[in-house]
Amino acid sequence: MLIQVFKNMNVNLVPTSEKEMLKEKYLVLKSECVKLLTDKEMLLQQGKPQLEALYISKIGYRQLQLLKIQFETKRLKKMSELAVTYLNKNKPIDWNVVSTTTNDSLKQDYKKIMQEASKIDQANILLNNLISTEESVELRNHYRQLAKKLHPDVNPDLSENKKKLWYAVKRAYELCELESLKAFSIMIQDMESISEKFSIGEFQSQIELLKKTIEKLIFEIEQIHSVFPFNIEDNLGNEEWVNQQNEQTEVLIKQELERRKKYKERIDLLKSI
Repeated sequence: MLIQVFKNMNVNLVPTSEKEMLKEKYLVLKSECVKLLTDKEMLLQQGKPQLEALYISKIGYRQLQLLKIQFETKRLKKMSELAVTYLNKNKPIDWNVVSTTTNDSLKQDYKKIMQEASKIDQANILLNNLISTEESVELRNHYRQLAKKLHPDVNPDLSENKKKLWYAVKRAYELCELESLKAFSIMIQDMESISEKFSIGEFQSQIELLKKTIEKLIFEIEQIHSVFPFNIEDNLGNEEWVNQQNEQTEVLIKQELERRKKYKERIDLLKSI
């Protein structure tokens, strides 16, 4: 009985080699690092554009309306100021010159309006072409597996061909090209793991590097979540908050309409002189 117990103890106490323990620790840290890397990529490449598009679709329309009215107010104000300079010189007002000069001076303002309008169009396109939840999960899984073998931060000494392949993988991920990622997965499924060639010293070095990378990624992800649009993600799902934002913009629109009316009346008066 005691002999059997002793044999069992011997079996259980067979020491694992230092290299095997380091390899296991390295693989665990590498998986965690890849997970954080893909989480960060997903936040920046998919989460951020989608949240921005959602913000624009719920709040951007009224803000664009306000921007247009502000532009018109600024244009009328500028025209009235230029017209007054003619009167101060006892000259008849040349409204063609006033209009042309005003438009030239406000080109950047007009460009900003066009950019905001374009953002709304792009937001609508993005929100109307979102991939399904299942496809999103599959996309991330393929990307994570590819990152384990190709991401420069967790794979030292990548060949030039593998670096080029990694750029292609990133591009496919950014564009949500699931079929491309599937093809890349097949291309590298037989790739030899470089960790098989590590010495004990190399494992130790890589483990320390992975720890620092993981710490850095955790901090970066926290920072991403702390700024726009992630810091208002919960609010975008709150209709009361959305309505409050739009109501505030409506107040500004009404105020701006009054200012525009004042300058419009001034222009009408100047034209009657």
